[in-house]
Amino acid sequence: MSINQRLKIFVKNINSNPTAIGTKIGVSQTSLLKAIKGETLPSSKILVPLKENYPNLNMNWLLIGQGDMLLDETGDLEERIRQRDKMIQILEASVKDLRDTVQLQKKNLAEKDKQIKKLKELTA
Repeated sequence: MSINQRLKIFVKNINSNPTAIGTKIGVSQTSLLKAIKGETLPSSKILVPLKENYPNLNMNWLLIGQGDMLLDETGDLEERIRQRDKMIQILEASVKDLRDTVQLQKKNLAEKDKQIKKLKELTA
């Protein structure tokens, strides 16, 4: 099966048409129809916005026929959870660093206050 045939299957699967998809992804109906009919191969001007607007479309399936047409939403959710957890760890480390910095600044400020007090006593 060709990329053009898989593109046609995808359009049918989502119960849409080339005009609606073209409008949604910002390409002309003509360009999309030529790709679906096999007159041309879909270019990056079609493929990139297609993926951006249909994130569950498996590009491996579309391009080379590997895997399922649609990505497993559970897998996508698990990946987002992993990314969120990693971001939480990074933010927690940043908060710890900031707290340490604040503590150090408080200590430095307290020492400066002592120095000022001593200087005032010496000049009094």
